[in-house]
Amino acid sequence: MAVIERNLDAFLGLFAEIANRDLFSKSEFDLPEAAEINRISEQFSGKIVVFFGVSFEHVRHAKLLSEYTDLYPVLVHSINDAIARHYAKAFPTAISVSDSGRSLFEAVLALKPIAVTTTFPSQPLFYRLALPLLSAIKQIRSVPFAYEVDPPDPIINSEWFRLHRFALANSSASYSWHRPESRFCNMTWIEPTCIFNTFSGLRRKPYSLVYAGSMTPGTPEFAVLDLARKAAERGMTVVLYDAKSAVSRSLQYENGDIEVRARQPEFDLLETLAEFEFGLLAPYLANEALPAAGSELDWLDKNGLPGKLSLYLEAGIIPLVNRRSAYVAEFLEYYGIGLVMEDDDFLNLADYLARVDSEAIRRRIDAFRTDVARQANTASLIAAAFLG
Repeated sequence: MAVIERNLDAFLGLFAEIANRDLFSKSEFDLPEAAEINRISEQFSGKIVVFFGVSFEHVRHAKLLSEYTDLYPVLVHSINDAIARHYAKAFPTAISVSDSGRSLFEAVLALKPIAVTTTFPSQPLFYRLALPLLSAIKQIRSVPFAYEVDPPDPIINSEWFRLHRFALANSSASYSWHRPESRFCNMTWIEPTCIFNTFSGLRRKPYSLVYAGSMTPGTPEFAVLDLARKAAERGMTVVLYDAKSAVSRSLQYENGDIEVRARQPEFDLLETLAEFEFGLLAPYLANEALPAAGSELDWLDKNGLPGKLSLYLEAGIIPLVNRRSAYVAEFLEYYGIGLVMEDDDFLNLADYLARVDSEAIRRRIDAFRTDVARQANTASLIAAAFLG
């Protein structure tokens, strides 16, 4: 907690100083990147949207803005942020600063953007606080992407929750890709985005299964390991990308084996995912520990979308989802771009997938992920949220 308080003290002190300034000029910022920042600010005046603290789905939104609108997305990040450096390739301009405190926000302000966006929730904590403060002090629109709309119940009374809710409620607007709901005011709703399409049609392994995500023991997602074992023992090629592991390993069974690969950055992961035919989303089963009724995890399971969904579709993989994940199931069935399955189908996964006409589904996936009109419409919705 002490680290958070020091960050917040520095952050609030910076904005107290900013509030006393009437005009920003080149001389007010002591940044190594000042010349580049001011060039961009002048060249793209009135069009700049600053992204920071982003998720990979959020990165897709920046790419859409670049390709389909006249807005100019700029990524601002700490030079020590390895994830942001990986994401920078999707932006026409990325500004890296020497720390994640004062310099980061000075860079944002020097760019004079029309809007600032980050992914909620995001770390460090002051990323979320920045948006309403920028809006109140400098009239910069604050428009977060609500990757999660509320935190889980166990921390509902924490400082983290109160700041998250305050920042979301006091932003200029917000947007999300979950099931549209009336209880969230001033929220723009979009569908999942596919824009980093990687599959060439040359490397697909038939009758292969992949999972990319958490495999933490004690969580519902851990059920994926048992499903994967059964599939491997029935002759399927099975690879699991463990989002929490830095090392790869092999799991040996009597009638098959599973390769567990370490987490990869998303652009690298997309290249390797294109090898596979089917992709598991989190398959909560009735005989496993389901999220508690009424909890945030329960809400997300019924109304949310997992980040790996866009990754699978961009790689041309057929997503597999339990019908209990209602919104994902409706989405996949509407477009015909995945398999919606019951508990028994998952428990007999290899036999079920052997009967699937995967080529027909993949043709629909290809049409979906390369639909330029759909991409342009999503870009227009996001741009409208930023412009107000």
